[in-house]
Amino acid sequence: MSDPEKPKQKSYEIGGRRFYQTELSWQQEKWLADHVFTGKALGAMEHHEVMDLVRSRGPLMLAILLIEDGQTRVQKAQAGWAGVEQLAAFLAGECTAINVALYVLDFFDLNPAGNLWLLAQTPEPMPAPTPTGLTSRLPS
Repeated sequence: MSDPEKPKQKSYEIGGRRFYQTELSWQQEKWLADHVFTGKALGAMEHHEVMDLVRSRGPLMLAILLIEDGQTRVQKAQAGWAGVEQLAAFLAGECTAINVALYVLDFFDLNPAGNLWLLAQTPEPMPAPTPTGLTSRLPS
C-alpha cells in the first residue's frame, strides 16, 4: 500500500512569523462562506466581484486561509473565530496589497473546485439525496 499523497502547500513569512496555506478544512471553508463571501456563490461570481472582495476583505480572508507554522488545521479550527480576527488585525498591519492579492491567488491554486463545496452554493436548494441514491454510490 502506498502512502497517501501529501497535500500541496505554500509557505510565507509575514512580519517575522511563518505561515502556510494548504487545502481548506471544513471550518475554514465555512468561515469564508459566512464572513467573506456572505451568501455569494463563488462559481457564479465574475472576476471583478472576487477581486472586490479581496480588496475589501483581504486580511480577513488571509486570516482564514493561513495557518501559522507549528499549528495544525484542527488547532486553527479549535482557536475559533477570535483567533481569526486577531490574525486579521496582524495581517492588515503587516501585508502589502500585492502580497494579499498573491496569497489569495495561491488559494485558488491549492483548492480545486471540488474542495470548495460550501462556496459553490447553488442559487436554489439542491434536492435531498434519497436513501437509494446514497446506497447506490457506496462501495460493495
